[in-house]
Amino acid sequence: MYLLFYKHIGTSIYLPFLHWNVDLGFLFAPFLVLVFATEANAVNFTDGMDGLCAGVSFFSLIPFVLFALKDGESNLVLLILGVLGALLGYLYYNHFPAKIFMGDSGSLALGALFASLGFILHKEVALFFAGLVFVWEMFCVSLQLFSVIVFHRRIFSYTPIHYAFRLKGISETRIVGSFYLLAILSAAIGLLVGFFG
Repeated sequence: MYLLFYKHIGTSIYLPFLHWNVDLGFLFAPFLVLVFATEANAVNFTDGMDGLCAGVSFFSLIPFVLFALKDGESNLVLLILGVLGALLGYLYYNHFPAKIFMGDSGSLALGALFASLGFILHKEVALFFAGLVFVWEMFCVSLQLFSVIVFHRRIFSYTPIHYAFRLKGISETRIVGSFYLLAILSAAIGLLVGFFG
């Protein structure tokens, strides 16, 4: 992806509110790989309950439609709107009780799409905030893995973290609904960071 778009993307990232463009130079390529790998896996970790990944992805993508509109990126607007429509159609069959499932091929692709949009639109920091649910899922899994390897004990009863709530007896539909609310909130924060940062 970077080889195709490096002239458009460059090697800088924009830090909102500070209004700084930080040129990473040769470190940009490893940074890009890190973001892609992290984002793809974070979305993948979020996939596990009926409607969870698709619904959270739907809300998290909405700010990027507005970013693309603002930048006059009509092709990206059409792409994102197409994905949003596909997610709605998918959710019709994936809500509880699900009739179809996404699997790794869908969740990893969505994560790669998020990373691509973050870099192409120069909204890397807004990407972090718009996808805070994904970040939270990834952070919990990483923290759990670190604790098990280093201290031989678990911090959470189960990860990905949405399963920990299920083990506490909370219904799957309530967990998914709560994650939707968090996704709406994080999308709003990402939108504010992207527009007013």
